[in-house]
Amino acid sequence: MKRIGTRRESRARHEQAATLRAVGYTWQAIADELGFGHRQAAKSAVERLWARTRDSPEMSRRSLSEGMQLMKTMLFEQVAVAVQRGDADLIVTLSRELRSVTDQLARIDGLHAARRVEVDVTQRTTVEVLADLRQAMHAAIDAEVVETREIEQ
Repeated sequence: MKRIGTRRESRARHEQAATLRAVGYTWQAIADELGFGHRQAAKSAVERLWARTRDSPEMSRRSLSEGMQLMKTMLFEQVAVAVQRGDADLIVTLSRELRSVTDQLARIDGLHAARRVEVDVTQRTTVEVLADLRQAMHAAIDAEVVETREIEQ
C-alpha cells in the first residue's frame, strides 16, 4: 500500500529515515519502521533528501567550527568551576577534552596542513670535499705569523 501525503509529511518521513540510518538502522528496518514498500525505497528517499539538503564543504566546515567553539567555551567554564571546587580528577578529564577540541579546531582551520618547503641539495664527491679542505688548510698554514711581542705593543 503506497502512502500518499503532503510534501511536508513526505519530507518529515524522509528526515526520519535519514535519522534512523544515522543511528545504525538497516535499510530494511527503516522500510519496516516507516512503511516504505521495500528497503530500496527507504534508501532512495534518504539519498534524495541528502542530495537536496547537503551543505557545501565550506558551510559544513563553518558549522562544525562554530559548534566546536561553543564546546570549547563550555569546557573552559567547566574547568573554572572544577578549579574552584578543587576537583583534580575533573580538571584532568576536562583538560584532556579541551585539548582534543582545540586540536580538532586546529585541523579544521588547516593549522596541521603540511607546508611546501624547497630544499636545494648539492652533491659533491669525496675528492672535491678533500680538495676544499686541503686548500683551506694551506690558507691557514700560509697565514702571516704575528709575534706576541708585536701584539703587546
